[in-house]
Amino acid sequence: MRGVQNGTHTIIEFRRVLDTCDPDDYVLSADTVRIIWALHDSDPQHGAEMVYHGEKRGAQSIHLLGPPPVPKAIAGHFTNWDITLKNVPRHREKHSTMVHHMIMHECELDKNANVLIWDNFAKEEGRMCYSDMPPEWEKCLTPLVAWAVGSKGEYFPDHVGLPLAGKTNSYYMLEVHFDNPLMVFPKDGINVVSVMLHSHLAGRKLKLRHIRAGKELAPLAEDDHYDFNYQQSRSLSQDTPILPGDGLITECSYSTALRRKPTLGGYSTQEEMCLAFVLHYPRTQLAGCYSIPPVKYFFETLGIREFYGKDMMEIEQALLEEKVEVIPTTTPKPFENKPGDEMSPEANMRAIMALRNAKEYSIEGDNGEGQSVFDKLVIKDPLEFRNLTFTDHLQNIPYNETIFTKKIEEYFYKGLHLTFCRKRDDSLAIKENIEKLPDFQEYEKRGKYSVQLQNQNALFIVIIKVSHIKFYV
Repeated sequence: MRGVQNGTHTIIEFRRVLDTCDPDDYVLSADTVRIIWALHDSDPQHGAEMVYHGEKRGAQSIHLLGPPPVPKAIAGHFTNWDITLKNVPRHREKHSTMVHHMIMHECELDKNANVLIWDNFAKEEGRMCYSDMPPEWEKCLTPLVAWAVGSKGEYFPDHVGLPLAGKTNSYYMLEVHFDNPLMVFPKDGINVVSVMLHSHLAGRKLKLRHIRAGKELAPLAEDDHYDFNYQQSRSLSQDTPILPGDGLITECSYSTALRRKPTLGGYSTQEEMCLAFVLHYPRTQLAGCYSIPPVKYFFETLGIREFYGKDMMEIEQALLEEKVEVIPTTTPKPFENKPGDEMSPEANMRAIMALRNAKEYSIEGDNGEGQSVFDKLVIKDPLEFRNLTFTDHLQNIPYNETIFTKKIEEYFYKGLHLTFCRKRDDSLAIKENIEKLPDFQEYEKRGKYSVQLQNQNALFIVIIKVSHIKFYV
């Protein structure tokens, strides 16, 4: 091991076998390695004790193994251009810490392309990614250069180059992704004014739970005798603050004992959902949060390991696409709630009619036979269920065996949840993530008194049990 120091740099060199065969040693490979460092202003003295480094310490990810770095080009052997663009978004404040990654795409135009249209594209300030982008931009698919957090850029060997403007009418599209989680939720939180709970005909008990710092607070809204024909929003007795880090859980209990077939989640009134509409201020960019069981976990919990012709990733994508088409992310407020409406039958009927007319939430009647994705899934493994459709399998589950059904219910309640949140422009506010339920102290109300009970059941911050939450702004 040796070290070299000059006026600007300190260089440390060490040698070690890649695999020491010591279980407590780290095996060095081409994988990313995280090193920690610490330094002091003064050099250590031979024979003296090490001096504490204080705050001058940190960590860095590096690639220890690989070809030697490309040497810098010799001045005079290259020409340097500073390319400036005028059609980029204007940011009032420094935003470099919010840049997640960038990709430069090459646009492949055919010989009959309308160059005037592309010239106009090159003058505008761009569009939100995956929004109402012009169909012509589908030509910009080939990635040329990519940058992501931590990257120092791309270095080409001497015999490799990247041709730019190698043909006439060359156009390029720069795609920049920003990650600003602080923009979604105000640092001082929001204040909830009213809540409307919503499910369909099987709904019996609905509750919007509120978690803070590992303890459950009083429910924002609760109804142990839910009536589908009386879905009145509930004005809170006082504005209730929701702070960053708080958790909201929409919890629904159902009764389907008199039904002859399984009830699926969906938009028919014979299907089910679990929603909480939250009216709050100030206005935020957050439109809604959602949760579903991860597809592989869902099927394995019900005893299925494999289907013919479909892997679990394909099925998950099909299910998500089916839901995304009908899940509104910037839905208008379903009805107005004026002071005094809580006791008005006329106002309640206006609310019910508004919900029934909003088919995103309620479609009268059954969803029809053979229309579900489950009808198209034919079981391959395990052998005992082979060649049954998943719908047939659901029909054959012994729901009268209480121990078995309670176990399934517990898996879905306490188990894994695929969660994500969307902003008003339909972009992701919180990326899809699979979360396991943490612990919190459950809130229990006894008469006029409230106590905190230790419970192992919980849900994650902004994770909504069973279905999703809509934030109205």
